[in-house]
Amino acid sequence: MPLLDRGGWIWLAAAAWFVLTYRTGLNNVLLVSFRQEVTPDAMLGRMTATMRLLLMGALGAGGLLAGLVGELWGVRATLWAGAACMSLSWLPLFFSPLRREI
Repeated sequence: MPLLDRGGWIWLAAAAWFVLTYRTGLNNVLLVSFRQEVTPDAMLGRMTATMRLLLMGALGAGGLLAGLVGELWGVRATLWAGAACMSLSWLPLFFSPLRREI
């Protein structure tokens, strides 16, 4: 997104966004399935509610942080920070012991 201007960059950003949303959808299915598999039946509702609270809270906190970074350093810096975070978001799962458990 921070590279968007005119021309070919728009198509590159569209392709990158497609890959990111595909990975996010796949990741959501895998993580929810894993959580449901390892959580006892009696705790499934609590686990789901807790995860929704954490994820929705992270969205709010991320929006607040993005607004702060945008105010202090500008829109381009905020877009670069977001792009860096999204491009590195696969690392915790890649190095997680959960990968070897499944």
